[in-house]
Amino acid sequence: NTIKNAQLFHQIVDTGKELSRAKNIMQKIMPSVLPKTKELRYGVSHIPLEQVGGDFYDVTQIDEFQYSILIADISGHGLSAAVLAAMSHMVLKNFEPEIKQSPSLFLTTLNHMLFGKLAGNFLTAFYGIIDLQNNTIRCANAGHHPPFLLEKETNAVTQLDVKGKILGLIPDLFYEEKTFPFVTGNRLILFTDGITEHMSKDHNRRYNDELFQKAIVNGISFDAQTSADNLIQEAKEYVGSNDFADDVTVLLVDRV
Repeated sequence: NTIKNAQLFHQIVDTGKELSRAKNIMQKIMPSVLPKTKELRYGVSHIPLEQVGGDFYDVTQIDEFQYSILIADISGHGLSAAVLAAMSHMVLKNFEPEIKQSPSLFLTTLNHMLFGKLAGNFLTAFYGIIDLQNNTIRCANAGHHPPFLLEKETNAVTQLDVKGKILGLIPDLFYEEKTFPFVTGNRLILFTDGITEHMSKDHNRRYNDELFQKAIVNGISFDAQTSADNLIQEAKEYVGSNDFADDVTVLLVDRV
């Protein structure tokens, strides 16, 4: 069914008019405004490979002190990936509040709901809960690149080392949960691998994790939005190409 839906979607959006409608749907999925709080600042840069793509992200206020943060990436790109991204987003948005308060339960439930429905595709996702009272981030990971944490005082960049299998391919998985400090002066960098796998058209120059981490440190004195834009720009300049081979999303969260 999902394959048929994706093929149908392709046929429908052949014209530029319909493609722009599909783009509008994806723009509605992406939050236009992230929840305001004096303790958090955000920076987002999102570049779909085609007009629409399979990356999506979200930040939601759970209660007075807790905010959930999500970044996800459907395998593939273009319209079929966008259809699956929209479906996945619809599924998780309807979760009960108690599921959203547990990263482990969130990914376990999402995997259960998506199993057998992605037409051979899969979803990677990182889901965390920022706790402003306890100065922590509690998180789980489903095959997604672990986010980086920048400590502005020391310039140290570390990975939030939590692992788990990709979503939608294997039933009845359990996802471990880990808690990390997230204190004033810290910056969280979530991203999809379109940026760290960027390469020149002749494939001779490749971007990578190490260069990305250096760029993160270089952006330490800039606000989150400027840094997010700069991270994209540095990857383009390093390989000498503005054209990514995949959807690219960078989401920065500053704890102030």
